[in-house]
Amino acid sequence: MLFPRCLDGRQVSCTLEIVPDEAEVVRQMFHWFVYEYISVYAIAKPLTKMKIPTLTDTDGRKRAKKVRGYCEWSRSTVNNMLRNETYAGMWHYGKRKVTLRDGATVSQVSGRREKDHPNCIAVPVPPILDRTIWEMAQERFAENKRCGPSSPPNISTC
Repeated sequence: MLFPRCLDGRQVSCTLEIVPDEAEVVRQMFHWFVYEYISVYAIAKPLTKMKIPTLTDTDGRKRAKKVRGYCEWSRSTVNNMLRNETYAGMWHYGKRKVTLRDGATVSQVSGRREKDHPNCIAVPVPPILDRTIWEMAQERFAENKRCGPSSPPNISTC
């Protein structure tokens, strides 16, 4: 899928592609979280031990300085991936705020818009995993928020 946008009069585009090896890692992360009820923190440990590179490790673009070493996973990286609806086949254009500074320079401002914001556009993309699995992960996050992250399914006392 191709998503063009115009910045400073130039046409810029990106392509979302499924990389089989990386997609398998994503599927494994969701499996651990949804079916084996492993915590976000506990998912980061084996990924680091297996020396699986993060996006920041493999992405050629210059990003913010990485705090952890090469192939070291953090809870926030795993958490963000498990919440990312793109893996279930829906990408949201316009979820980041963009401002013009000095008339021509475009910079992204920290913070995200809600998916139902009028400037956000839902764009179908090829899914890496079944939408049901993604929804089950979101339900687990909601349950964790309500009952606490250590509550196993169907044994919750909240």
